[in-house]
Amino acid sequence: VGPCPPNNLGNGSVNKPPASTTAQSRDKPWLLIVEADIELKTQLRWHFNNYNVAVAEAASTAMSPLTEQEPSVVLLDLDGVAVASGESNGVNFGVELMQEILRLEQRVKVIVTTEADGYEQGIRAVGLGAYDYVPKPLNMTSVDLIIQRAFQVHELEMQYMQRRSKDESPLEGLVTSDPAMVKVCRKIEKIAPTDLSCLLQGESGTGKEVIVRAI
Repeated sequence: VGPCPPNNLGNGSVNKPPASTTAQSRDKPWLLIVEADIELKTQLRWHFNNYNVAVAEAASTAMSPLTEQEPSVVLLDLDGVAVASGESNGVNFGVELMQEILRLEQRVKVIVTTEADGYEQGIRAVGLGAYDYVPKPLNMTSVDLIIQRAFQVHELEMQYMQRRSKDESPLEGLVTSDPAMVKVCRKIEKIAPTDLSCLLQGESGTGKEVIVRAI
């Protein structure tokens, strides 16, 4: 491992990660960093070595880790992503990308960054669904706290959704929040009061008896 590159993070410091941090861990949550500045992107990746980190520079490269790794938190550079994507719409493009991310992953926490003169757009992004806004140069003490809290909030929301899915099970004896299964349950609710005959098909052990009892 070579020496750490110069620090462009502003207030705060970057520590060179131990060699073990280069490997992904199933026990660590995923953080996606979308940052056009290659040097800063590298520093951020090293700094957040206590998470699994995916990095991207432009909109086209951000979507793949978003769908594959399903990060809980995204750190998104509103200014740079437009430049790296070849867009002339500036911060507005970054805000649009943020909205697209939230459309694909409703519960992900997006923390946006801009240069100091992008304050209004940063606040606008928060109004449109961003979890928080951090101006550059980054104060890493603040960023660390914001990202840590974002992960905690995401985890609490996921726990709540899991408990809610159990409490609001669509059918007795069936625990699911999968949209396809919920759709099946809605069909069963329509079939059950009628005199229609129906055929259940499925592999052994998939729960056909639960559906039979519901009907």
